[in-house]
Amino acid sequence: MRVFINAIPGVYRNAQYSLSEEGFKGLGVETILYFSGEELAGIRREDILIATKRTVTKRLEDIGAEHEILTHPEELLPFMSKSERLVDASTITEADLPAFIRPAKGVPFTSVAARGMIDLKLNGIKGDVWMSDIERFASTWRCFVRYGKVISIDVCEGDPKVLPDFALIHEAGAAWTSAPAGGALDFGVTADGRTQMYTTRDGWCLDPCGMDARGYALLLAARWAQMIGVEDELAGIK
Repeated sequence: MRVFINAIPGVYRNAQYSLSEEGFKGLGVETILYFSGEELAGIRREDILIATKRTVTKRLEDIGAEHEILTHPEELLPFMSKSERLVDASTITEADLPAFIRPAKGVPFTSVAARGMIDLKLNGIKGDVWMSDIERFASTWRCFVRYGKVISIDVCEGDPKVLPDFALIHEAGAAWTSAPAGGALDFGVTADGRTQMYTTRDGWCLDPCGMDARGYALLLAARWAQMIGVEDELAGIK
């Protein structure tokens, strides 16, 4: 296993790129920085690719790797907003908006706060989607899960002093029976102090927020190995 990272030394697109290089190097895994697609000619099926979501999605499709998870699995619905409802996007009308809309599976479009029908069209929203009332969060947090265990909880946006209900987050992490080998749960803390989950995240193309480099690399390796159907060479490392 090697790790191909779309970057040139010292110039990275975001924290995902630099953190993954740091993490995998620390674990003794060979990392290769590449700039153009031509430099991927020697990439092997088991090699991890760190690049844009579009590039990685195409790579996964080319090698026939299953890479979709449910954004709202049934076992996690009790931890989500009571306003969540599953609908066919084609049935949404102006009267249903504004609403926050997320794909029901995978990442066919980016989650969006839709305030009018034009937002659905501009964002390519179609198929089954989850809709909920738009709520403002004082802070958002990401719970990272590897092989069914919560390994880190980190603030993503907002005021880091507005803390979530960590016990509830751990409870949700334990309840996530359909979790991939590496993934995350996103939570928000509302203005009145409620902690609620709003989506799952797949581990293969994931913003690390404030996660440490070692844990992030281990999570990426676990999910990649699962998707391509090989043994995770780093599975025994904690």
